[in-house]
Amino acid sequence: MAKDNKRVTLDELSRRWQKTPDQILALAAEGTLTLWYEFENVIVHKIKKKKTPEPKLHETIEIQLPMKTVEMIIGRTDRIQVASEYTCLTPKGKQVLISNAAGEEWGDTSMVGLNPLRIYALDKDLPKIEKKQGIVPFTEKVESSCCCQSSGSCDDNDDDDDDLFADDHPCYAPELNIALECWFELMSEEDDPESILKTDIRDWVQSNYPELTKTATERIVMVVTPAAKQQR
Repeated sequence: MAKDNKRVTLDELSRRWQKTPDQILALAAEGTLTLWYEFENVIVHKIKKKKTPEPKLHETIEIQLPMKTVEMIIGRTDRIQVASEYTCLTPKGKQVLISNAAGEEWGDTSMVGLNPLRIYALDKDLPKIEKKQGIVPFTEKVESSCCCQSSGSCDDNDDDDDDLFADDHPCYAPELNIALECWFELMSEEDDPESILKTDIRDWVQSNYPELTKTATERIVMVVTPAAKQQR
């Protein structure tokens, strides 16, 4: 796995999607999301039908957590998981068994710990999932509405303002949220309103939120269109 892939831990992903860790694990258990874990000082046993290769010691190894392993963690994210071995997948999808290197060294069975707080997803995989699931990342909304991007400083009340755009707010307005996201994506750094076409706005909305009705899409297009072009 490429080392430049940014990791998003289970806790960070929970805040980003405004979901509980168990809800995120449920997505992984159904195959919607791939989760990873980095084990330290373990023995990796490759599984082959005809011949079983010699196990190899790894000081660190990044591995995929298969759906069955994820299912075991649901409802238990507040504690370390311990097992004599874990069935995992390599980045190429090959099944392997992970066991404790200390146990191999002494000829005994030794338990392997798995800390749910260290489970992570890859940032590069998330936009596609968010688009398919209709998830508006909470972190993007916070960054977009934060005044410090332009002024270089933030007021103490900024966190309260950001809460207005959270989907658990009693007055949450989905179309307003989509319109804001669209505006920041297409126009926040644009100086020439003449360069903004309604077709560009419409294409962005339909591409990122294909589940919206035509009427809802047109409402958002009208809101996002610069005032200088409203009559065109």
